[in-house]
Amino acid sequence: VTLGWIRRSRADAGSWAGLEVGLDYPPEAYRVTIFDGAVPVRELELVAPAAAYPAAAQLADFGTLPAAFGFSVSQLGAEFGPGAAATGVFSA
Repeated sequence: VTLGWIRRSRADAGSWAGLEVGLDYPPEAYRVTIFDGAVPVRELELVAPAAAYPAAAQLADFGTLPAAFGFSVSQLGAEFGPGAAATGVFSA
């Protein structure tokens, strides 16, 4: 499974367009949390707006390939820490 997202501004980017905005506060970093129900089972820290969740990791986390799982994505920043998390559900 590959998860991807469009970076948003943590400051005033001046646009709500669906385009990627410039990086406000380098370095670019994200935290992705994978959930089994409400329980976090894996946390990834990344430097690009994409995450790979290979079958081997899914098997380690769930014991089988899950039909669905929840996840959240937070942008990280040295000045502000993690931003508000966006959430989603992956369904096979």
